[in-house]
Amino acid sequence: MDIRLRNIKYASGIKLLAVIICILGMLLMSFGLLEAPHFENAIGKDQYLGSSANTKSLGEFYKIAYEMAFVFKSEDNIKSANLLSDIIPEYKRRLSENMNHSIASINDQYLQWINVAKESENDKEIARLEDERDKLIQDQQLQMNKELEQMIQNDIQNQLAQFYSYIDELENADGVYYYALTPDKAPLTNIGVQSDAEAFFKGLPVYMTGERQEAKNHISSYSGYTLSGGAKLYTVMTEERFLREQQAYNDNKAIGLNGIYQSLAGLVIYLIGLFYLLYSAGRRPGMEGVHLLTFDRLYLDIGLVVVIGIAALYFSLLHEMWYNIYETEPGVFYTIGALMVISGTILSLVYLTMAAKRIKRREFIRSNLIYAIPAFLFRYVKRLCHLIKSHLNAGPLNVRTALLFISYASATTISVIITIGFAISQSGFGVLFGILLVLAINIAAFIFILKRAKALSDITKGVQRIRTGDFSNRITGNGDEEMSILAENINHMADGLKEAVESEVKAERLKAELVTNVSHDLKTPLTSIITYIDLLKTEGFQSENAARYVEILEKKSNRLKTLTEDLFEAAKAASGSIAVNLEQLDAGALLSQGMGELSDRINASGLDFKVSIPEEKVLVKADGRLLWRVVENLLSNIFKYALAGSRVYIDIINDSSRAHLVFKNISEYELNISPDELTERFKRGDQSRNSEGSGLGLSIAKSLTELQGGIFRINIDGDLFKATVTLST
Repeated sequence: MDIRLRNIKYASGIKLLAVIICILGMLLMSFGLLEAPHFENAIGKDQYLGSSANTKSLGEFYKIAYEMAFVFKSEDNIKSANLLSDIIPEYKRRLSENMNHSIASINDQYLQWINVAKESENDKEIARLEDERDKLIQDQQLQMNKELEQMIQNDIQNQLAQFYSYIDELENADGVYYYALTPDKAPLTNIGVQSDAEAFFKGLPVYMTGERQEAKNHISSYSGYTLSGGAKLYTVMTEERFLREQQAYNDNKAIGLNGIYQSLAGLVIYLIGLFYLLYSAGRRPGMEGVHLLTFDRLYLDIGLVVVIGIAALYFSLLHEMWYNIYETEPGVFYTIGALMVISGTILSLVYLTMAAKRIKRREFIRSNLIYAIPAFLFRYVKRLCHLIKSHLNAGPLNVRTALLFISYASATTISVIITIGFAISQSGFGVLFGILLVLAINIAAFIFILKRAKALSDITKGVQRIRTGDFSNRITGNGDEEMSILAENINHMADGLKEAVESEVKAERLKAELVTNVSHDLKTPLTSIITYIDLLKTEGFQSENAARYVEILEKKSNRLKTLTEDLFEAAKAASGSIAVNLEQLDAGALLSQGMGELSDRINASGLDFKVSIPEEKVLVKADGRLLWRVVENLLSNIFKYALAGSRVYIDIINDSSRAHLVFKNISEYELNISPDELTERFKRGDQSRNSEGSGLGLSIAKSLTELQGGIFRINIDGDLFKATVTLST
């Protein structure tokens, strides 16, 4: 139910209805505001008498009568320049200052010429210059007087125009009487000479005078200006004019009240629709969050400027139409005005909903261009600083390149400025010097670039030779620090590539040897097995050799089994797929136990074993099963390849952090092989491969030792074979 209600209240139809309500409210308010000229009457006093409208109507006429009688007085008074405006003295002061400045300039100029004439004692020239100077000064004074007189005449003409305008208004007064009495002349009036003017005016409904009086029928009186020296001024409405004004006031008051109520009602309706639109802005039926439309991406301050600009244009057009076509063509005015109000309302609603969406999404501030520009500049400067910092931190080359560029740009700029300066001063030698300086700087930069380019070219050629396989080629940086470092690094890379290639070649060779050795070692027992099986088939089990054939078959089968098991164990050890359980164990105890289990083989070997184990425990971190396999493989290697009747030395050496198990024996075969090769798979000291060994024992021992975190080393000194197993304690 809640979801359905939410879908309805955010529906497009409801939003469209709210827009229509806003438009209707704005139209109603706009038509109400057309009666704004009557709002003052609507909120004023209930009675016309005592209202500001009544005071304004009679007060304007009072002002005219006052200025005619007591300011202008007469046409001759104006023409006599007695009423000049305040701007004349200021204008005269400015003219005087300008003239004094001009006279001072003339005096200074002619003083130089007159002094020259005096030095040459040319009296005639002196007199001529002085007469010429005096005439120029006189012309300046005449020009100033002429301009001042013209300004005075313009001011008098303006006052006369105002005086004649006042005469027309007084002569055409409708329902208004005036009476201005001055001590020095006949009264200014349109009611003729009155023996008692005050009594005459008190008999009319409303008047304005210099004193506060009560009118008949309890009509309120007006305050005018108190005049000194026996002067009197009265302005009064006739009863007919008063009644007309009062009726017009009441009508305008009703119209103004209706406009106020209409405007308020339209405002309330508009606000109701606007509240819903702001509430539902960005919401969509069945969807969460506030969603933006394409135009919502416009910056809010730009949108505000557009809205204000269009509103100002509309107000200007409506103002013009109000004064030009409202009285003559009201239908056109209302039609165009309504279209403007509708489009303006829609535009304002669009902007307000845009702002509401941004506020809901908490993006109001950053949705303004006035924020976006500084933010963009800040991000740009930040990235630029980060870029500069990264280049400076990247190494000496970046720093030197930046400094070199800055130095080149600065030197070039200074040289160009020097050249321009000499050119302005019209110094040919200086211009030539500036041009030569610019050329010298650019030649130095050109040589520097060529040197760097040569070094880079040498490095490029060296890299190409290395790419073709010439790893012995050495690259030099031609004395440049950064290029030398680059060349040295490339040389090291070449050495690394050379070692990698040699290692790969060696690996391929070992792989080929491995395949050959595996094939040989597996093929030999298989061939024997096949041969003796054929003999058994041929001679039968009743043959006197059958028992010997079966014994050989068993021996070769066990040999093949051993080879296969060793091969699988070597592969598992090399790949690290054997589970390792490290623990603290006593290496001496493990060796003693192992020697005891192999005592029969030791006795049968005829070898003299010399075992040295410390009395204290030698604890090592190892897997007991794997460590025993290492020891067993080393002992088996001794049994197979040690010289008959020779001594075998087995020692356990304990230092501060590691323990060493050392196995030494004299080889029966000549050891013309490197220690590293002995730990390779299917490698034997017996190169003829006639011994029983598989060539996997030492390889397995090395892999198992490394799985336990230890080190397996072989040393050869003549026929002395030494194997060392090092483990952490």
